[in-house]
Amino acid sequence: HRKAGRLDTCITVLRDADQAIPGHAGIRSNLAGLLAEHGDAGEAVGLLEPVVSAEPDNRAARYNLGTALRRLERFSEAAEHLRQVTERDPDFAPAWHNLGNTLVDMGSVAEGFAAYDHSHLIQRKPGRPAGQDRSLTMTSRTKLEHDIEQLGYLRSTGVLPPQYDETIAVYEATRDALAAPEADTHMVPLPMVTRREIAPFYNRLVHLDPGAALDGPAVSPDFNGAAAEAMYRDNPPGIAWGEDLLTPEALAGLRHFCLASTIWYEFRYDNGYLGAFQEEGFSCPLLLQISEELRHAMPDVLGPHTLRKTWAFKYDSRLSGIRMHADAAAVNVNFWLTPDEANLDPQGGGLVVWDREAPLDWDFAHYNRDTPAVRAFLADAGAKAVTVAHRQNRAVLFNSDLFHETGALTFKPGYENRRINVTMLFGRRGDEQHREHPNLK
Repeated sequence: HRKAGRLDTCITVLRDADQAIPGHAGIRSNLAGLLAEHGDAGEAVGLLEPVVSAEPDNRAARYNLGTALRRLERFSEAAEHLRQVTERDPDFAPAWHNLGNTLVDMGSVAEGFAAYDHSHLIQRKPGRPAGQDRSLTMTSRTKLEHDIEQLGYLRSTGVLPPQYDETIAVYEATRDALAAPEADTHMVPLPMVTRREIAPFYNRLVHLDPGAALDGPAVSPDFNGAAAEAMYRDNPPGIAWGEDLLTPEALAGLRHFCLASTIWYEFRYDNGYLGAFQEEGFSCPLLLQISEELRHAMPDVLGPHTLRKTWAFKYDSRLSGIRMHADAAAVNVNFWLTPDEANLDPQGGGLVVWDREAPLDWDFAHYNRDTPAVRAFLADAGAKAVTVAHRQNRAVLFNSDLFHETGALTFKPGYENRRINVTMLFGRRGDEQHREHPNLK
């Protein structure tokens, strides 16, 4: 029933089983796990606490209890149970992942990122069996072409040894075996002809650049945070941008981290771009340093909020970018890493932001994915678009409730010319500091 998506049926079956065999730890843990994820987290906690008390080493029960407590926003208790799971079973990646989520929820961002790193190293270890992970068994031509370019970059810079030339050849053979046109940007199964050879490396952590924090500042003294805050305040409901965000050392370091780290695991997007996320490697110390310095540089807009999410996208020079959407946060900060000379359209390649907020009663699927509904809403509201052109080291900050999309892309071919944008989300959607701007007088 669960594989078929019949969750209500699953819950009913497990409730019946729990009544038939009262107190059975396995039944209660499975029932509570489903309730926590799709139903009543409070009931899940009530079912699980007696099980965990009676069986302290029951991994599934304690893990599900931690997950349920997080959903109830009882973060300290959730973190304690999830930590105990990781102590008892350090290789159980889901516990590390959910511990990371919980710590970030609590505002302990650095500690949360460290937990994510444990999960990432387990999940993306070369040679780990793929199991049900579709990102390890599916591919696309744009994904393979990116990976071929990246592995070639790592070979040319001496990061990878000569034996990886054979790996690159396997990637090329895999790409060439993709016959269907839809494989250009859509996910298709890895071809059988090379699946065995490519499996140990494909979409795995082959190399991770340290992305070390700097002894000096990461946010440049030339970045005028006060001017950006004034622009944000003077353009309600909140849009601003500024130049020279990062110091030369930070810009070079983060750009190299993105070029060298094989963490571009997410490729489900129809437009062929790739994503790297904090839960799976996009969590280096330099990113944390930048996020904290941004909060100090713009204390009124960002100071009340902690970092909630960060990610980066890397684009194919021939294809388009991200469709219109809004994000689940208070304030977005976007910035670009690719040199200006790679952009063949100096007036484009950036970001388009509309000046109308997503209604607070819209759920995530509505404001983040329902493009026709969003366009209809903006048309009815008479929304105006603000276009910010791509510039290396330019930061754009805006109210996360504002709909936005990638501008038209015309970049030079070549791996180092790929457009790379970094996004940082601060705070929660609906925060009073965000909706009412009490500090922006």
